[in-house]
Amino acid sequence: MGALSCSSARARGCPSDRTNLSIVVIPAIRSCTWTKPSAPRTRAGSNRCAWARPNRIHHTTGSGAHGRQTTITRRRAHHPTPRFLKLRPEPVLREPPNPPPPPGRASLPLPVFPHGPPRPSRDRSTHRPVRAPRIDPTPVRRPDPMLETAAVSSPRAAAAAVTAAGAAAAAAAAASTAVSSPRRGGGGAAHHHRRWAPAPYRACLVALWLVGFALVFLWQSTSVGRVRLYTRPPMPKRAASSSMGQWVASPPVYDLREFGAFGDGRTVNTAAFEAAVAAIAERGGGRLTVPVGRWLTAPFNLTSRMTLFLAAGAEILGVQDERYWPLMSPLPSYGYGREHKGPRYGSLIHGQDLKDVTITGNNGTINGQGQSWWVKFRRKQLNHTRGPLVQLMRSSNIIISNITLRDSPFWTLHTYDCKNVTISEATILAPIAGAPNTDGIDPDSCENVVIKNCYISVGDDGIAIKSGWDQYGIAYGRPSANIIIQNVVIRSMVSAGVSIGSEMSGGVSNVLVENVHVWDSRRGVRIKTAPGRGAYVSNISYRNISLEHVRVGIVIKTDYNEHPDEGFNPKAMPIIENISYTSIHGQGVRVPVRIQGSAEIPVKNVTFQDMSVGIVDRKHHVFQCSFVQGQVIGYVFPVPCKNLDVYNERRELVKQSTFQNISDIDYSF
Repeated sequence: MGALSCSSARARGCPSDRTNLSIVVIPAIRSCTWTKPSAPRTRAGSNRCAWARPNRIHHTTGSGAHGRQTTITRRRAHHPTPRFLKLRPEPVLREPPNPPPPPGRASLPLPVFPHGPPRPSRDRSTHRPVRAPRIDPTPVRRPDPMLETAAVSSPRAAAAAVTAAGAAAAAAAAASTAVSSPRRGGGGAAHHHRRWAPAPYRACLVALWLVGFALVFLWQSTSVGRVRLYTRPPMPKRAASSSMGQWVASPPVYDLREFGAFGDGRTVNTAAFEAAVAAIAERGGGRLTVPVGRWLTAPFNLTSRMTLFLAAGAEILGVQDERYWPLMSPLPSYGYGREHKGPRYGSLIHGQDLKDVTITGNNGTINGQGQSWWVKFRRKQLNHTRGPLVQLMRSSNIIISNITLRDSPFWTLHTYDCKNVTISEATILAPIAGAPNTDGIDPDSCENVVIKNCYISVGDDGIAIKSGWDQYGIAYGRPSANIIIQNVVIRSMVSAGVSIGSEMSGGVSNVLVENVHVWDSRRGVRIKTAPGRGAYVSNISYRNISLEHVRVGIVIKTDYNEHPDEGFNPKAMPIIENISYTSIHGQGVRVPVRIQGSAEIPVKNVTFQDMSVGIVDRKHHVFQCSFVQGQVIGYVFPVPCKNLDVYNERRELVKQSTFQNISDIDYSF
């Protein structure tokens, strides 16, 4: 057999070696010539035209002596074919041997890929895969080699072969259409494919869900325990109250204006406050909201389970006329009034024998307007002891937070014989000069007290821990214990940041003063007492104390001779022991330490550790001690007094003191 060789294949549309001759024989019949089987670049017995590569030129000559055509191939200069023109040969579809079809059914040939499935071609412009054309289910019939030979041997025979091939293909297509479409005359020999549809199971699912719900309901009604169909726990009930049954509902909330109050700063609203407190007491507890305004009032009392809430911009003002302030009996642990014998003035906001009292707000203000009181005190125009701004006596569970207390006539916040007191986020203000005895916070004979996150700038001690005065405090016998003071900033130009005493006749113990910053003050931290006080001051810890522009940093004074009357016992000596100072730092301090013990009241077991205080005057001895027994651990600056033993950081004794009873106190600066 021979093969065809084409010239100018691209110009005349000659098929490549990837195209069957039976498909494109008509447009290529005039451009193809018959070549011998030994012609280059052709396959023996192939029915395809040879690809006219760009490096070969085929010249067809005239007929020879025996009526044949001769092709002369001349090699052109080599030009490498671009990569994108190198086409891969397509696999030839061959008919696999099919088993004989069942009677009455026609069989369709299945395509076979002997070299594997064809790789998808890509578009050269977008580089995306080109979707393969749909395969026509019409059976492909292989052309007869004899017909091809006859077609190429002469033009007339080729045309006849093409006509016969077209007729055969049309007949095969008609037969395929008839077989694949039984409704169009193909009969029942072909397969009829029906689209699958799922069965309607919705009704069955609904029925099963109803049956399951009925079973759960039946099991719930017949089981021993109750099945809860919710995850949220029930609301807890409050504890029972002795004054009224069980207080389960949330407490009522009252607005001060509901009781006829006017916040103009001139109207006295004492009756409105008293009516509101009475309504809360009748309901067994509640909240009184003081809205924005300036609410002038005389002193009034609180009640148990009450919350006094001051909105932002609300200010309670105390009347300045002392005739509106009631008189009260002296505190039992003080004998008679602190400044005068006999009764004392009550506080602006007062409460005694109460439980669960809260004074809070959005930084509202309670203003005592103590200016007139301070003037009358200096002029000695008062016959009774001035009253505090807020005073709670013999009460428990006290919370005072997020408020501002200012310009108290006397002590600002006085808790007396109370338990479980929390004071936080409070701002306490008074002039640093000209406001006598305006202590910030005075826990007096109290237990379990927490004072934290407060700012205090007053005209006396910022915080003063007390427990009674001389023989009256000893007789009352209520100590102040378990007190924590944390994260407080204090300014006191005329006194100390944190003091213990001098009224400490009931005893003070277990006090922690931590993270306190004292600035622009006369003294940093101080313990003051005197003969006749009795009792004790023990287990006091100061940690992380910073001092800034303080005259005397650490003070222990044992001769604070101030007594209520002549009835005190001069032989009642207090005990001061177990005092520790750790991480004390500061700058601009004139005297870092002044511990003044005495032969009657020695100071025992005092510890200094990690101390560095920058001093103002290095010419004087600034670490002063007398009748002190204790130790220095690690680094301490300035150089400690000789009364103390010296230990290194591993707590190993370096030097033992032999001068514990030497007085080295200098008040000249």
